[in-house]
Amino acid sequence: MEVINTALSAVNSYTLLDFADEIIEQKPDAVLIYAGHNEFLGIMGVGSTYSAYSSRSANLMFLKLKNLRLFQLMQSAYDGLTSANNDIKNSADRQSRTVMAKVAKHRNIDINNPLFSAGIEQFNGNMTLLLDKYKRAGIPVFLSTIASNLADQPPFESTDIEDEFLPMLRKPPEQWSAIEQSIIEKQASKYSSAQVYFLLGKAQLSQRQFNKAKLNFELARQHDLLRFRAPLEMNQIIRQLAADENVTLVDAEHNLTKVAEHGIIGRSLMLEHLHPTIKGYFEISNTFYETLVASPQLPKVVNKVGRFAAQSELPIFDAEIYKGHAAIAGLMADYPFTSEPTSKRLPPVTNAAETNGLKDGSK
Repeated sequence: MEVINTALSAVNSYTLLDFADEIIEQKPDAVLIYAGHNEFLGIMGVGSTYSAYSSRSANLMFLKLKNLRLFQLMQSAYDGLTSANNDIKNSADRQSRTVMAKVAKHRNIDINNPLFSAGIEQFNGNMTLLLDKYKRAGIPVFLSTIASNLADQPPFESTDIEDEFLPMLRKPPEQWSAIEQSIIEKQASKYSSAQVYFLLGKAQLSQRQFNKAKLNFELARQHDLLRFRAPLEMNQIIRQLAADENVTLVDAEHNLTKVAEHGIIGRSLMLEHLHPTIKGYFEISNTFYETLVASPQLPKVVNKVGRFAAQSELPIFDAEIYKGHAAIAGLMADYPFTSEPTSKRLPPVTNAAETNGLKDGSK
């Protein structure tokens, strides 16, 4: 079996669409897709620094023209003029920042903002075009739902509530009285405050009201103004697109939820807001594997690998594990996890393999 991985940082449906023709040329037996978080702040996202065009049609035209030599010459000239007008120090500072720190241009996109609707429409439209390309080429697609950290990732940006209620929010949620919790629930609903929804979820989690807690954690993600996590509409679109005969739904979010503590995805499955832990990655990949094995569109699998065997034989080394933690530590040492860039805090090195991972992860 040959797997060609085309994953990159901060890409969205435009990149998937741009890669499609080259992927089709490889004549794959199947295409696997897990995407949808970067429609707002990824490359060419509606709220991204790297969105140079004002409409989806203009972006699609850019993708068609970008390989023309004349267009490349004009683009280089434009980029050169733009760069010449930038302050050198600011440019150098920007180069040292993480991808997340660089891409966020529109940091407050609430659900009533036109950019929110534009991001949803962008994903739906581009994915429809993408899946149609693969269908015409006779290549089956396995399209997954996407997941993010609900229980342990506070919202990045949130609307304010009335000042008189702020002292309540400074108390640990598990110490709220029933009256305080009722008041806070009204404030969350009145202002659609992501931060307050999140704290309500924490309070209900401590009270073992898991269904209510999950609902409020989902509302916290939905109303997080900084769109680094996909809103619920993306999975709704994914499920609708999977109704096509050439598309098979891979329900990774459902399976992650099944194994999550109290049925709420948290830090055991996600390192921060949406990058999975090794356990999280295993659950996603196992969901893909089980779906591929069951598919009538692919050759029958003679020797299926069981879940226990797959878990016990993960091809992951200590150096790779440490490198992954180092990469995430670097990510979390900058915006939006901190207001200003800070020194990354690496886990202590305990053996020679982790030393190699440290060397590789610090590059």
